[in-house]
Amino acid sequence: QSTTITVTGFDASPAVEVWQYSSANLAAVVQQPDTLITSGVINHAFPAESVTMLVVSPPPGVSTDLIDNGSFESSLTSWTVTNPTQDKVKCDSLVPGRLAHTGICGLQLTGTAGITTKVKQVLATIAGATGDSAVISAWAKGKNLAATVQLKATLTTTMGTQNIKFSLPLGTYAFTAAGTGDDLLGDLVSGKLQIIVKPGSGKVFLDDVQLTINSARGSALLPPPEVPQGWRQ
Repeated sequence: QSTTITVTGFDASPAVEVWQYSSANLAAVVQQPDTLITSGVINHAFPAESVTMLVVSPPPGVSTDLIDNGSFESSLTSWTVTNPTQDKVKCDSLVPGRLAHTGICGLQLTGTAGITTKVKQVLATIAGATGDSAVISAWAKGKNLAATVQLKATLTTTMGTQNIKFSLPLGTYAFTAAGTGDDLLGDLVSGKLQIIVKPGSGKVFLDDVQLTINSARGSALLPPPEVPQGWRQ
């Protein structure tokens, strides 16, 4: 018999897998030709005396970077700096990779005794729902770094404030990727990202700073419709 199933949260899907157990093969669950979701509805014919499982594949996940000018190619546009010492954007078009991971510019941060420097961006773009993953990341190059440098995202969600943070490695090293993340506990309302340089010494160059929201996606198994008339108990 033909049945219409309404699917919430899936307006369209490239294909819906159909698996079936029926009298046609009592020894196995057999994959059938795919069906489709059209305008949030699946129309499918279910044979009598059968059990059918539908597997709905998720649409592609969506990633959104909420940071503006995370590459510092536009100097400190969109960023504010508190207590700067030798903290500034530096560019070198002659030696790729010396000051920047990509492009020609990077943010130089310097540890200074007795001074905590903060570089902050308040998010202008807000995107993120419960269950989405929020990831903060950057590329860092250390030069005798002996000061704690922390990247911290403070996110206000419908379930309260959520902090995501990590510290850069100390010492001297080439450009290295670093980051961490967590799932959003509620819908994102507002937020900010801070780069905090605590008292110390040494330098670090930062580039490609991102706060990425990755939309939550997952496959869904749809139960079969009611048992067709004529099913043998």
